[in-house]
Amino acid sequence: MNVAADGAQEQSSDAASPSLAVEDLFVDRGEVQVLNGVTFSANSSRIMGVIGPNGAGKSTLFNTLTGLIPARDGRVRINGKSIGESRGQVAFVPQRQNINWDLPMTVWDMVMLGRTRQIGWIRRPGSADKQAVEDALNQVWMWDRRDALIAELSGGQQQRVFVARALAQDVQVLILDEAFRGVDFTSQEVMTLVLQEMRDGGKTILLASHNISYIRRLTDDCLCLNRSVIACGLTSEVLVPEVMDELYRSVDIYRAYESEQR
Repeated sequence: MNVAADGAQEQSSDAASPSLAVEDLFVDRGEVQVLNGVTFSANSSRIMGVIGPNGAGKSTLFNTLTGLIPARDGRVRINGKSIGESRGQVAFVPQRQNINWDLPMTVWDMVMLGRTRQIGWIRRPGSADKQAVEDALNQVWMWDRRDALIAELSGGQQQRVFVARALAQDVQVLILDEAFRGVDFTSQEVMTLVLQEMRDGGKTILLASHNISYIRRLTDDCLCLNRSVIACGLTSEVLVPEVMDELYRSVDIYRAYESEQR
């Protein structure tokens, strides 16, 4: 993949069909257009970073991809299927401030929620479900805290539990919104290893972060978003001064434009 001059992503002729394909996506929040004609794709066995200034629409994009917010126009395909048809193939780890951490729920119970699709709402968890939860907790180094209440954990431990819940779901696409913000070094390293293992196992991962150095170190591809796609392609080709200048300068241009319209 290369970064085209106009910011569009060019796919090589031998590239595999993308796990996630977004075409001309428009999303409004009230009377405000948040996403404007967003088009990009993400392949399996890749980690794609998503960067942009505050208010660029990153969280709105993720909420749309997971079916939490409807799009006004455009198309999203996950393994060739619509959002509704592929709900069981996407897991979402939202920003910590958007989660009620006071729920009277243990670590084990929280991760077991990731098995709801396999279990259903009536049946009790079987041996395969319990093994999936145990494996997920071991993978994020949280097995020893399985009986602790979520509210008793540190911020980094809480994020690791949510990643474990996604692992237990056994999905094709994992989406994380600022999952590394404000967490301890150990949790960052554990989650980094987990994401790399998921990628190497054929999963597709989208990761939003304001930490550019982390995006540069961890991701294979990068989507630069500020309401529309500024650039998308290999991380090494996208994280260059000219793209960063356009991405983060444009927020001031947009605010000046908004002020003129009032």
